[in-house]
Amino acid sequence: MEFTPIERAVVDWCAANASCAEVAAQFLSARPTARRYTGVGSYTDLAVPTGISPIPVTAIPKGLDGPLIGPDIVATELELGACTQIYCADGVLTFLEIAAYGDSFPEHLSNVLLERPQA
Repeated sequence: MEFTPIERAVVDWCAANASCAEVAAQFLSARPTARRYTGVGSYTDLAVPTGISPIPVTAIPKGLDGPLIGPDIVATELELGACTQIYCADGVLTFLEIAAYGDSFPEHLSNVLLERPQA
């Protein structure tokens, strides 16, 4: 299984904007194992190689389970855009959530722009 283009862009953005080396390493080595579309977004399960350094609890805003906040997504097909969150278990990435701010999220997007989320 491969990342979709939007998932790949989100994962690469998260690695490039990581708060520490362990976060970046996990994003760079993560692979998708399952995907579920919800109509307003998707959930993508992630696998990280065993033996990789866990993410320190200080790098995860809400403790070891996350979520880490990824970029906002802007695309012509999304009236209000979308957000991304990445969840962890015991300091290891487990799944990527993409959620539209509006009523729908199509499986394919064009002209995508990733932006740092507003605080």
